[in-house]
Amino acid sequence: MDPLQEELQRTRKALERQNELLEKWIQVESNWKRKLLQAMFNGLMTVVGATLLVSLLVRVLLPLSGFDQLKPTIERLTEALQQPRK
Repeated sequence: MDPLQEELQRTRKALERQNELLEKWIQVESNWKRKLLQAMFNGLMTVVGATLLVSLLVRVLLPLSGFDQLKPTIERLTEALQQPRK
């Protein structure tokens, strides 16, 4: 077999392997149920993360309200964060 034929055969096998991988990827990505669950989980984690961040911020800022210069600003900020939204 000449070198050109060998190279063509190697290229063809590599292309077939890439096609197989692409077909598997398309099957995984076209699963709408998986995408829906992934989006729901992502949304839930965003809400949980934001809640934790706000509670941590309030927890850190409350002790700083003992400083007279920072007290009005920190009190307004913590009150705004603790108020329920309408």
